[in-house]
Amino acid sequence: MSTQKIFLTELSNRLLVQIKITMKIPTIEKSYLKVYGTYGVFSTPNSKYTIRVFSTFASKSKSPRLLEELKPMRERIASSKIKDLGSLLQRDLNDNRVAKNLIPYLLGQIENPTVAFFPSVLGVLMPKEFINDGNACNYPVGVRSGSGKDSNTYHWDDKWYLELFPDEDGAESPLGMLNIDLTQTEIVVIDGQHRANAFRVATDTFPDIVKSTYKPFYDNVNLDSNFNCDLPVTIIWFENTNGTGIDPNLISRRLFIDVNNSAKSVSNSRKILLNDRDPIALMTRFFYSKVAEYRAFNADSFSLLHSAFDSDSDISSGESHVITITNPEIMYDVFDKLFFRSDYYITHGRYLANRNSNTYELTRFGKYFGGIRASVKFRGDDEEDMRLIFDESRIDDFKEAFYTTLSDVFLRLFDAFPLFKIHFSAARILSEDREYHRGEWSSETRRDVWDKVFCGGEGLYYSYKSIKNIKSKANSESPSQSQALRDVNTSITNIETEFKKERFKILAKDSTSLLKQPDVDKAVDKAYQSLNSKAFQIGYFRAFIHFSDKLNGGNLSASTDEFITRLNRYSHENWVHILTDLKSHLIGDADPKSWPAYHKLILRLIQSEDEKPLRFHHDSKEYSPEAQIYRKKMMQWVKSHLESQGLKDETGNYIYIDKDKFDENSKKIIKIINEVYLSCGIEAMDGMDEVYDAIRNEISLNG
Repeated sequence: MSTQKIFLTELSNRLLVQIKITMKIPTIEKSYLKVYGTYGVFSTPNSKYTIRVFSTFASKSKSPRLLEELKPMRERIASSKIKDLGSLLQRDLNDNRVAKNLIPYLLGQIENPTVAFFPSVLGVLMPKEFINDGNACNYPVGVRSGSGKDSNTYHWDDKWYLELFPDEDGAESPLGMLNIDLTQTEIVVIDGQHRANAFRVATDTFPDIVKSTYKPFYDNVNLDSNFNCDLPVTIIWFENTNGTGIDPNLISRRLFIDVNNSAKSVSNSRKILLNDRDPIALMTRFFYSKVAEYRAFNADSFSLLHSAFDSDSDISSGESHVITITNPEIMYDVFDKLFFRSDYYITHGRYLANRNSNTYELTRFGKYFGGIRASVKFRGDDEEDMRLIFDESRIDDFKEAFYTTLSDVFLRLFDAFPLFKIHFSAARILSEDREYHRGEWSSETRRDVWDKVFCGGEGLYYSYKSIKNIKSKANSESPSQSQALRDVNTSITNIETEFKKERFKILAKDSTSLLKQPDVDKAVDKAYQSLNSKAFQIGYFRAFIHFSDKLNGGNLSASTDEFITRLNRYSHENWVHILTDLKSHLIGDADPKSWPAYHKLILRLIQSEDEKPLRFHHDSKEYSPEAQIYRKKMMQWVKSHLESQGLKDETGNYIYIDKDKFDENSKKIIKIINEVYLSCGIEAMDGMDEVYDAIRNEISLNG
């Protein structure tokens, strides 16, 4: 044995003896991630915050531990543990884009490769408490170690500290080492998570690549074992210029929006949920925050599972999975129309929104948020450019007021709507089957797909959908499609199919006559498409506000049960007819501007002849949905009748209308209306014949 080994063995034995004698365990020295780089300060005039900036590199050979830490939020916190919306908003990552675009670019596997370069990845130092528990801690404030000019070390509690090296004159230089305690601190990537993950895959530092829900994206990626580039990384942290505490989540959201507005466009949903300046966007985020905090991905009531918060595309270009019933874009417009817009369309009996109904009007907002009203300001030189700005210092007060006034009411209105209740029940059945591995759920892939694609909050559904879109453009199946990809896509399709079957089975239990109709399954799907539309949801919630105003002066909580009771007067079968047959006659194809029609339809369904405040259409039959259908169909017939004679639809040509055919068509339309209303379970109003006669005369007089 060498002298050195003998010495080490003896030293080890002495230490063990000492431990036994004293029974004291020596303190384990804290382990830090040590990163070399350059330090600077970014502080602009009139800014409330100072940003500390540390620039460095991450690579497989020089700083592999830093590269490992540039992981997406989905690897930091499980979806079941999420209690704060800020954690949700960083979970989505499009693996298809990473595998099909970024990695081939990085490895020079694209056509005519020239030079490849990734700009710096931007990460924020975040105490773990901010991710796990929201703002349940204080963000650390920097303190210079020791005293005098010779101290070049700065500590932010014991979470991280910065050592700046002296220059040749002994003065503090920008070169230094950042030491991060990873047991207390996260490096949250707020810009460049796709670039970071491409590097992690290329350097074999992405452990989840073998999981069934991620593996299909990377099956055909050709990696290069010699790849060893330096990825530029910028690490930042914050301080308030006045020395008070700060909310790093708020600043991170601001930076995310600012960076992405000047770079690759992000989805409207993402911009809405991260916007701290727009009061309508704030209400949307508060709503989703309440859902995240209290519902998470619960299947049997409205939750994140049904809300498409992780969509990476806009309504116009994206499609959510079948368990989704709304999304942030829809909820933004709901809050916008309910609390920030004119009631012009109500007083004028409009069935289609127009420019006049888009005028900003904050009276109703002030009614429910009186103490917050002064924090909303107008910006813009004219009506076309007008926008609303909220005072950021009142965000917490606004959130508390929203939670107290609206959040539970809106959740209840989602939970208790008759067809939504069936929707949630079907989702609960799938969730329980997954939990107990029943039937086809014995498949690990299927369970992983449910956990990660439907309940993961990572946007994986949209990533897989983008693969399908690529193949459809090519108009052929990809010959290199892996078995893993086929397995995941099959599981997604089967889960959606099974969900629709379960939903239909529940619906059919108390709707036996519905089963006798042709293509009944398609009718049910169409009914849910109507429910999930922006037009219906704006009209639905706006009808509730209108109902509450009339019932008890706008006490929303006190109005909810009565509103739901009136909706439940109609059977599930009635609702399918209302949202298909009646909707087709009254509204036609989906149009977001048709929300006033849904608003009036719902008021027609819940009105009361005996209660004066709730008579709604009893006192204005000429504006009722049946009158609107009659007028619309009569005018369509007139136009068609004139065109058959080679005449334009102009009032001067109305003298050529065949009166007998005109009257005959009128009777047919009235019969159709009565039959549709009967199938919908809607009681006819007295005096409608006189209304129809008045409309007929109005049309005749035009000639």
